[in-house]
Amino acid sequence: MTRVFRRALGTTLVVLSSSSPVSAFLYGAGPAAAAAADSSVLRRRTHAISFSPTSTITSPSSSFRLFSTSDSKKTEEKGGGHSVPGQAPQEMDPELVRIQTLLMEHQKTAARLTAAEEARTLVYYSQGLGVLGTNSQASSPLAGYPASAMVGFAVDEQGRPIFSFSSISTHKQDLIKDPRGSFTVASKDFKGLDDGRVSFIGDIKKVPEGEETTKAREMYLAKHPGHFWVDFGDFDFFRMETIAAVRYNGGFARFGALEPEDYLAAQPDACQAYATPVMSHMNDDHEEATKAMIQHYIGLEVTSAKIVSLDRLGMMVKIESKWGGSKVRLPFTRECTDRKVCKEIIVEMTQASAGARVGGKEKGEEKEEKK
Repeated sequence: MTRVFRRALGTTLVVLSSSSPVSAFLYGAGPAAAAAADSSVLRRRTHAISFSPTSTITSPSSSFRLFSTSDSKKTEEKGGGHSVPGQAPQEMDPELVRIQTLLMEHQKTAARLTAAEEARTLVYYSQGLGVLGTNSQASSPLAGYPASAMVGFAVDEQGRPIFSFSSISTHKQDLIKDPRGSFTVASKDFKGLDDGRVSFIGDIKKVPEGEETTKAREMYLAKHPGHFWVDFGDFDFFRMETIAAVRYNGGFARFGALEPEDYLAAQPDACQAYATPVMSHMNDDHEEATKAMIQHYIGLEVTSAKIVSLDRLGMMVKIESKWGGSKVRLPFTRECTDRKVCKEIIVEMTQASAGARVGGKEKGEEKEEKK
């Protein structure tokens, strides 16, 4: 179920799922209901992968999700998708059922990073910008309202966000009086709600003067080498000292609440340092090879296959077929330890997929028929 909210001036519409803690709060139930929604939905500590067989929102009878818990136990949940008002249950096409089952069986055992690793990697390799939320300390009528600002950041060795704030910024004044805040970071190539983002809730405090400030400055300037103004007299370094919650959303139907300890203990995936050029090369010059790999390793015949993320254990590929589009996991045949090994693995998988069937025929057979 979804709810639509309108700003007081009637100029902005926001559509939220009824399971969202924000929706529960805005609907009038208050913080208690929001907390309950947070507990029932987010604190399952699950990390979900969804396949949508059509390009539109599907009813519970025609969608499914796979959930992978933090301790790697796999459970399957059929149904439970977003309901579409006025849409009656429809009988499934047998071929679509076969494809869903095939994909489900493959995806539930496909090697992937843990949700904590994904979140840590996303934050570390982001553009270094995010949305900071504070509790406004301004005088009435804004006192107590949530305030937000786009700010630069870096992370320390534990993955905690580090900021540099000027005394003239209202968010700095807010945090001095009330350190409670939130911070949301989008993936480096974020284009829409099917892309990843991480939200933190915690206490943001000024970094103590001395060695800690020196270290914070080094880390911040390593991410933002051109931000010379951090040395101005009215700037101070702040850090999310205590992380109370980490909410990770890897795209549509891939969401969950991480234990802060798991996030802090995880390490960024090293493959991200060279993932972009590898993906660009494959997408620009070798999409047919990616389509063949999807056919060979997963069993799906697709019309388009674009690699949207890559890590040491495999790739996420955005596919299109006659049934619609989705993102699927394509694991590597072995762990990628550096760029050279990554290239070797992709070449090996491409060669192994060279005989993948196209339109029910081997590629060689198709060429013979065209002669």
